Amino acid sequence: MPLDPKVREFLSYYYKNFQEIHSFQEFREKTNSLLANLAPKEKIYKTEDKTIKTEDGYNLPIRIYYPNDRKDLPIVLHFHGGAWILGNIETEDAISRVLANACNCIVISVDYRLAPEYKFPTAVNDCFTATKWAYENADNLGKRNIGVFGISAGGNLASVVALLSRDKGIKLSAQALVVPFVYPDLASKSMNEYSKGYFLDINVPVDNSISLYIRDQHDLLNPLLSPLTADNLSNLPPAIVVTAEYDPLRDQGEAYASRLIQSNVDTISIRINGEIHAFIGSPNVSRRVTLMVGAVLKDLLK
Repeated sequence: MPLDPKVREFLSYYYKNFQEIHSFQEFREKTNSLLANLAPKEKIYKTEDKTIKTEDGYNLPIRIYYPNDRKDLPIVLHFHGGAWILGNIETEDAISRVLANACNCIVISVDYRLAPEYKFPTAVNDCFTATKWAYENADNLGKRNIGVFGISAGGNLASVVALLSRDKGIKLSAQALVVPFVYPDLASKSMNEYSKGYFLDINVPVDNSISLYIRDQHDLLNPLLSPLTADNLSNLPPAIVVTAEYDPLRDQGEAYASRLIQSNVDTISIRINGEIHAFIGSPNVSRRVTLMVGAVLKDLLK
């Protein structure tokens, strides 16, 4: 399918305005500002900002989104994208709002610590800590039907939190992985065709963002970074995996969905044609994808 015309306009703007940035901090701030203002923010019943104490003593910020005042709603943990080096609660605040309203669930957005200041597996540990906290406090928040959701690096974190939760006795009811990174792919068709010029520019063999995230090369095949390498994907929660046609991560996401199916995990795999990674540049499509994922989560979390 041809590339969405709105996406073509966005790519022209992006490559014109983001190529002359030489400071990492400037790139982070400018990208975060771009992401936070891509879509309008719809109304939500209530939000609440809190912190959770991690095992290493860090006060982990979270934002809780309530679609209404009911006390028996399921819970979805939302892990934002940003290649483990960018993003925060604000960059996906609009998505959290749409998701909470669409799935009629409490959404907990997690402001996990970023690389390069905090290396792997800090982000994994922060996201699992938030999931464990939600599980232990479900009676006060809503009910014990809990799912995880993430886009891009957030999809990666959602997938590995699902693995960790299974292994540590926390029963999740759903996982929603949107354009996830699941493996350091070098050879797939989508990686070869779309790794340059389609927003998510990836350098191989090891991308810059990955090199900032990992401690050393041994982390690359750790299942908590690359869940596609996990020996056992059985007994995981039902999954929805969403990919984009012009995304270098497309083929690895669909390969992960195939492995989940082969492992007898109920899985829906959906490709959105005409779009780039994370549906950047087309806020209407991004919203509809979130609405679709929210509808699936609403059903899975009953």
